[in-house]
Amino acid sequence: MKINMWMIANRLSALEPELHIPEDAPADLLSARRAYATQCAYVYQRGKDVICNGGEKGGYIVFRDMACDQIFEMVQFTFDFYREWQEMLIEATEQMDYRKMVDQSWTVFHNPIMLLDASINALAMSEQYGEDDVNYDWQYLSRLGHSAVSVMQFLMEEGKRHEYYMNGSARIYYFSNPEINGRQLSVTIYYHGKACGRMNVVEKDRILNPGDVFVANYLVKYLAMVLGRLNEQSISERVLLPGFTKMMLNHPVTSSEIRAWKEYVRWSEGDCIRVSALKFADPDPDIHDIVSICNLLQCNIRHCIAVQVENTIAFSFKEFPEEVDGILGVVRDLIGRFGLKAGVSLPVDHIEKLYLYYRQALAAIDYGMLYSPGAEMFTFYDYAIEYMLEARSEEEVICACHPEIVRMWVSGEPGGGEKVDTLRAWLDHERSLLHTANALFLHRNTLVYRLRKILDSMDADMNDAYTRNYIKISIRALRLNALREKRG
Repeated sequence: MKINMWMIANRLSALEPELHIPEDAPADLLSARRAYATQCAYVYQRGKDVICNGGEKGGYIVFRDMACDQIFEMVQFTFDFYREWQEMLIEATEQMDYRKMVDQSWTVFHNPIMLLDASINALAMSEQYGEDDVNYDWQYLSRLGHSAVSVMQFLMEEGKRHEYYMNGSARIYYFSNPEINGRQLSVTIYYHGKACGRMNVVEKDRILNPGDVFVANYLVKYLAMVLGRLNEQSISERVLLPGFTKMMLNHPVTSSEIRAWKEYVRWSEGDCIRVSALKFADPDPDIHDIVSICNLLQCNIRHCIAVQVENTIAFSFKEFPEEVDGILGVVRDLIGRFGLKAGVSLPVDHIEKLYLYYRQALAAIDYGMLYSPGAEMFTFYDYAIEYMLEARSEEEVICACHPEIVRMWVSGEPGGGEKVDTLRAWLDHERSLLHTANALFLHRNTLVYRLRKILDSMDADMNDAYTRNYIKISIRALRLNALREKRG
């Protein structure tokens, strides 16, 4: 294993050496020598001091008032130490033992390490620290096994400016927050382009530096293989995907994961949440493009979560009426920049059925490309009838019904009540007041008054033939479902 001068300095930090190392010192050293040699740390005496030189690009370290023999032996031992660490990582990877990797890497970082899955649940934490030894976040993870909502919300707002949630390479961050105050190294763990976890190293016992960044990226390569394989083989205690991704794929999710999703987007009953899908022209998109797009979405759209789902990007957002144009502007910019197609679902009705709304967003793209191949952005509303005709399940049909009819149905009497009956009769009779009044045994003025109240409460253009057909089909679908449920 090749190392750099920062890694040597970190191993010998107890000697309080004087560092003259560039931030970007390369990891190209294979061993220590008493005479100059390429790719070797050159250790020599200079007066009372000892110099450990890593070459023109690697920089050098000064050990004051030390003997050369002693320093040379310690530097050479540092190379042996990292080789043994590498061998441990290889062995732990074969054993699928990520806990061993975390615990035995403490001697590399000399700081608390936490390994989280993609839903911010704790997988492993350095055993050298008790629950009260680090910070509030560490304490919360130790006691409850997952990050506090307040921490996640802080990172969503503050960390997103620095690509915290989607960073594919280790970086050192400084956060000014009572719960995670201070510096920490963090990196998202990817396996075959999919996020499957995160590793954090909290600065506590030794100052973090570029050497820690290098070894963190090295360690994460092995952690990614373990977490990725566990995920694929389904032999882990839980699928190591983000909760939002699992919801899109209709995988089992815990109540805490659903609660975390709601907290992320600050969702509450009555809010308008939509799911959108972004589809690449290339069936095997570049991971860097995926990371960039997810970051741009989360940074520019309020209360947004964006994740990779298979070969597409899924994101959910709370739809504020005054921000719709801004959201569409962000999406159009991404479409133009990355050559994407975008689909948007109906408003989400049941959080537990989020995957059905993701399917709607994908279906909007598929139908849209059939009818309007030159277009780039598609709304499911425009293709809901086609979707309902080809739906694979009754559940898909019900979730695809016109939002206004669904709202009227669930808020009214059983079977939709008087409002739905009136609207259905009016549409069945081609909006004829005379024929509708006769069918409902109502006076014309009573019908006009009732219809005006119904239509004024709806966000639907009844002069549009597609909308009228969509509403008629939705009413029939809901009535059929209600009759089947009644029959049992």
